[in-house]
Amino acid sequence: MVLTLTTAYIGYLELSGLYIVGFLLLTVTVKGQLVIDHYIGLKNVRGFWRLAMLGFVYVIPGIIFTGYYLTSV
Repeated sequence: MVLTLTTAYIGYLELSGLYIVGFLLLTVTVKGQLVIDHYIGLKNVRGFWRLAMLGFVYVIPGIIFTGYYLTSV
């Protein structure tokens, strides 16, 4: 809840920059990890489905951050 309110407040302030984008993507990653572990219930699951979900949660924000970083250099 705190992560969601924090990201909403940053959006309200219309902040930008590499560190802000990095922080927002980090919060998205943490929230995605929590959803996968607790809401979907894949915390104790091994194999393809957990790996596929975690890959999605980590790879997509990584690609977004890389693209943002490369355009800001």
